[in-house]
Amino acid sequence: MVKAVRVNRNKEDWLLGKACDKSLAIGSRLPLQLKVMRRFLSLRLLDVNKPTKQIFRVILDELKEIWGRAAIPIKVDRNCLRQLLKIHQDWFAITKIKIDSRQTVNSKKHIANFKTRMNTLCDLTPSDVENKLKASRKTYWKEDFMFLIGQREYPQRGRMANVDRNEAQRANIQSLRSSRTNTPSLPASNETYDESISVGSNESEDLSQFSSDEEYYEPRRTPRPSSVILEIPAKNLTKATGQVADSRDLSLRDHLTIQSALVAAGGGNINDLSMSLTTVHRQRQQLRKEISDGIKESFIPPSSILIHWDSKLIKYLTGKVDDRVAILISGKPDLENPKLLGIPVIANSTGEAQHNAVIDLLREWKVFDKVVGLVFDTTASNTGRLKGSATSIEKTLGRAVLWFACRHHVYEIHVKHVSDSVMGKRNSPSEALFVRFQKDWKDFDQEQSNLVLFDWEVNDDLINVGHQVLEWATGCLASKTFPREDYRELVQLTVLFLGGTVPDFRFRKPGSLLSLFQRKRSNPSYSLLVF
Repeated sequence: MVKAVRVNRNKEDWLLGKACDKSLAIGSRLPLQLKVMRRFLSLRLLDVNKPTKQIFRVILDELKEIWGRAAIPIKVDRNCLRQLLKIHQDWFAITKIKIDSRQTVNSKKHIANFKTRMNTLCDLTPSDVENKLKASRKTYWKEDFMFLIGQREYPQRGRMANVDRNEAQRANIQSLRSSRTNTPSLPASNETYDESISVGSNESEDLSQFSSDEEYYEPRRTPRPSSVILEIPAKNLTKATGQVADSRDLSLRDHLTIQSALVAAGGGNINDLSMSLTTVHRQRQQLRKEISDGIKESFIPPSSILIHWDSKLIKYLTGKVDDRVAILISGKPDLENPKLLGIPVIANSTGEAQHNAVIDLLREWKVFDKVVGLVFDTTASNTGRLKGSATSIEKTLGRAVLWFACRHHVYEIHVKHVSDSVMGKRNSPSEALFVRFQKDWKDFDQEQSNLVLFDWEVNDDLINVGHQVLEWATGCLASKTFPREDYRELVQLTVLFLGGTVPDFRFRKPGSLLSLFQRKRSNPSYSLLVF
């Protein structure tokens, strides 16, 4: 339940300042959280008995209007409303601090952090806003996205014009098409008709080509046939539908059912065809091989490549377990994206088995002589001096190549040294502190206003490093440098620890990453989370 807060009648709050009587839908910049809360104060004064949730529904309608003018998609209403109520809860928590306690060190920190968050954008966009803008097929979607990036900064960069002329032109074109579609067909004498268009004064010069004096003719539409006749050889029926069945992950039984329904809908007799699960299975395997061979034949080897490989133990739904090694190559600019060569089954995860699988695929794809570097994890099966797969591959190639050991695994060693120095070495396979931390997670207070943050009252060198790390980490989050969840979570925790703000952040329950940390003490994310 959201509690109402008594607001000073002079329209001014000691934390937020003066209330905002102007609608959030009016303006040339997207509203900051501070402006949203000032608008809340104004609406609260108009009706002190109105529920807080109802007030924020009014605010959400205003926000939807200005975000709509910016042509930037936002989250669904319930998620936006939840986000707005969270901002209100943060403000409510700060207002509970007594006047006598506001001068303490912790209170000052909480108040300063809150004011910093208030100067950030009230960002209602979904996490995949860039993909949604790209999918809109607008020619100027990049301009909209860069405007959003600028609005997320403080002070905000960029502003909206009175009218988005590109959007207005597109809306008018759609309106014209709709009106032409709904207009009855013209007689054969080619009589014309007038269609008036209401155009705003700001964009009239850009839409002059759609003036009311233009003449439009209803295009003659060719009637669609009531039926379609298809002729597919019976033996190619599975092949014609097999690729789609694989892409949709259809089982053999579902694939066979669709084929039977197709034949029956066309008036055929399924008893005249050889249709069985065995036939479908065999033909789908043949189709996959044909497609695979076609891809290999059309593949143009790049001038130089890097080999990436990693082995995993795969357990199937049937209970069977296989060792497989994923092998891909990269090589810009010839290869814009990495190319997966295969994921073959290997007898075991030894360096020799992985070496044989990698070499076989390199020769099969005719890129054996293009290798200039190796990318691998720093396990003994890869880096062994005598039988490591990287060592064996280099010997088979007959020349020296660059080794790019995984930096994630390399840095784990450094973090482990720091952990051992701070917490001491251990012999047990798990750390009791982290096991208890994971078990009691649901009982912890996850309120972000009471976090233990970095102490900025230290020597100047450490302060300078802290500012540099905060600036770097904030930039990484803004530009989405790290798509992986674990890397992104580490950067988010780093920003929070250094006193920065992360929009829509929530603590994630410790899972597999904690297990990794227990084994190696090498995950700094949970070091920040625990301490």
